[in-house]
Amino acid sequence: MLKIKGLTYEYAKNHQVLEDISFSAKEGECLAILGNNGVGKSTLLKCINQIIKPKCGEVLYEELLLSHLKRRELSKKIAFVSQQSEKIHLKVIDVLSLGRCPHIGFALQAHDKEQMDLIIKEMKIEGYLDQYLDELSGGEVQRIMIARALIQEPKILLLDEPTSNLDIKHKEEILSLIQEVSRKKQVIVIMVLHDLNLAIKYCDKFIFLKDKKIYEKGNIDIITKENIREVFEVDNEMVEIKGRKIII
Repeated sequence: MLKIKGLTYEYAKNHQVLEDISFSAKEGECLAILGNNGVGKSTLLKCINQIIKPKCGEVLYEELLLSHLKRRELSKKIAFVSQQSEKIHLKVIDVLSLGRCPHIGFALQAHDKEQMDLIIKEMKIEGYLDQYLDELSGGEVQRIMIARALIQEPKILLLDEPTSNLDIKHKEEILSLIQEVSRKKQVIVIMVLHDLNLAIKYCDKFIFLKDKKIYEKGNIDIITKENIREVFEVDNEMVEIKGRKIII
């Protein structure tokens, strides 16, 4: 289990972004972080991944403080896909190989290659392997970076708007695969999503952020017209189609 306790972060003195954030996430669970732009969603993911250090609070996995781990050991626990992936001039196969770095010594072993081949097939990216990353579209790069994260075999997968550059078909494919990986391999998935209907379809738990704090957290029951109106400040309607909530 992942536990976040009393996490507070500020960019500068008296410029607080997150205040007293506490929640937990279980293995095999997909959790969506929801809220308006600038509310601290991406900052929260970076704090969990120890990219930035919070002013106070703790991040624990299986009661182990992640702040005490060296980067290599942390990389065996957490994989992170940022909203803006850097387009470096490397072949896709070499970019994907980087996902095995936390696990290998001097060279890829049989297990490493098997893991890569499995994810490459599942992500349907066989045709990209000899292409250069900086020659691909934004959506293609996003698929490659998500694949690299899965190749890393993390216990916790953090995704910052993983579908932002994808078309409708590939949004569904990627989120369906992430959901399947989470359940099959008991990976904790925490992702920032702006599409509430995709969040409802593919996530088990939800956190609404507003005014630096958690406004509400829980299962599908917290996805209500009232909460959406308060958090996003928009009127909305909610209908049910084939047993699933749809927000209009």
